[in-house]
Amino acid sequence: MARRGTLLIAWVAYSTASLAGQARPTGPAPGVLVDVGGYRLHMRCTGPTSAGAPTVVLDAGAGAFSTAWSAVQQALPGIRTCAYDRAGWGWSDPGPGPRTITQEVFELHSLLRATAVSGPYVLVGHSYGGLLARRYAALHGADVVGIVLVEPAHEESRLFYTKQDAWLRVRQQSEGRVVPPPRALAPGDSTMRFYDPARDYWGEEFQAFHDERLGNPRMLGDIPLVVLAAGREDPPPGVSPELWEQLRTERRSQLADLTALSSQARLIRDPTSGHDIPKDNPQLIAACIASVVKLAAGKEVVDPAARCVQASSGR
Repeated sequence: MARRGTLLIAWVAYSTASLAGQARPTGPAPGVLVDVGGYRLHMRCTGPTSAGAPTVVLDAGAGAFSTAWSAVQQALPGIRTCAYDRAGWGWSDPGPGPRTITQEVFELHSLLRATAVSGPYVLVGHSYGGLLARRYAALHGADVVGIVLVEPAHEESRLFYTKQDAWLRVRQQSEGRVVPPPRALAPGDSTMRFYDPARDYWGEEFQAFHDERLGNPRMLGDIPLVVLAAGREDPPPGVSPELWEQLRTERRSQLADLTALSSQARLIRDPTSGHDIPKDNPQLIAACIASVVKLAAGKEVVDPAARCVQASSGR
């Protein structure tokens, strides 16, 4: 089996961080803890609730907590935004395993229903969270009116596999297994609830993204989509200049490719940010979100890319 040893999150090398050993936050939860079927997820919403107005749902990158979006939320006082912690992260309880993309999208949908955070939604996903935003839109498209993908993962992404000592495409590690259906937590369930390399279905799920694109290249139709890309591209340790140039060129092509998901898509590259744009330039993300929200609500006539560029150049 082509399983991982230590998996490094490195969406084609822009950021590396171990899935293990992340410290849980201390202190009381800043938001609410909501039961979604035998376990609780944490969500913090800010901004006014307006009838019919889109709600922005913020999905952090792998290993990150809802607090990664604090500066973005502060920059959007007039827009309803909700950041949450996936099961087992931040202030959220562990959820049932295996921890798949399918399971985590199921849990987000359950959380939104349990908290009565009604749509329509503008989904914002950073890195791995971008895959969750895309999967949510694929399953619940009628509720989604806009998407902002921040340095998102791509179905052709490569990760560094320590067992093989090589950068390999995740989808090509698929063994053709059936991804278990999502589920709530049954009483007395002792299933492994955290990431377990031996129960990793990422290969199969990335392959499913690939196959779905072949059958339906413009999966998001004509909803507003902004893809934000890092302009500061620093190589990870140990990568040769030749490999880094290959990975960087591939990564740029992948981000441009994501604009084909919608007829109203724009790619914005921020020359001053690295992979962690929520930390490096939250004002840019906020400007893009505000513009997509207005465009989705029929109140924006300016191309959202123009406002994003203005925000970036005005730093």
